[in-house]
Amino acid sequence: MKCKKCGAETKEGSKFCMVCGAKIEETEKNNSGGEGGSTSENHGEKKNGNKVLEKIGKIITGVLSLISVIMLIGAFFGAFDKNPVPFIVFMAVVLFFGWLEDKFPKIPIIVIAVLEIIMLIVCFNVAGNASAVASVKGGHPYDYPTITYEDAFEDYFSDPAWKNVGDDEDGNDVVKFTGKCYYHDEIANVEVKFTLHKDEDSFDVSSVKINGEDMGALRNVLIVDVFDEYEQSH
Repeated sequence: MKCKKCGAETKEGSKFCMVCGAKIEETEKNNSGGEGGSTSENHGEKKNGNKVLEKIGKIITGVLSLISVIMLIGAFFGAFDKNPVPFIVFMAVVLFFGWLEDKFPKIPIIVIAVLEIIMLIVCFNVAGNASAVASVKGGHPYDYPTITYEDAFEDYFSDPAWKNVGDDEDGNDVVKFTGKCYYHDEIANVEVKFTLHKDEDSFDVSSVKINGEDMGALRNVLIVDVFDEYEQSH
């Protein structure tokens, strides 16, 4: 056995080190106490780290709560009358995670805050896509104020499908419609793209393709045919 203080070899059962004179029991106790102190120090660092994360989580949830209040005030003054989707999505997510925090207090608040932000990003992305499609579906050409694109297109084309395909180079949303109709006495695949102009709160038909071929300036001919047929049949 070695002395914990000087490292010299000592006889088994010795109470004192023959080299430095230190008590064997004391050196063992001091060494044990040192290890305990190190463990306590590590525990303290971990506790401080948890406090920092908790503080960050509280800041995030506090900011989101403040935004909720601002949005409520905005809703009261009609800021979301035209498009209530962002308001509904935000409030639903914040209320859900507020309930989650209250119902399960053992979940670290930083975890709730991070999940809340992720959920908001996902929901706003989905809601934004749906909003763009809804804007086109509910819109109408200037010459047909009582007929929506949704009614006319889904009546004229078979297998109708609408999709937000992202932004163009100017940052405007682009909605794509696909369907099938008779063209030169044969069933053809039709693709119509609408570009939404956010600044002007309007959209236009940016391209029409039939069996992959761009119709160019003739695209308006197809649109007129679609709406004329709907108007005559209804």
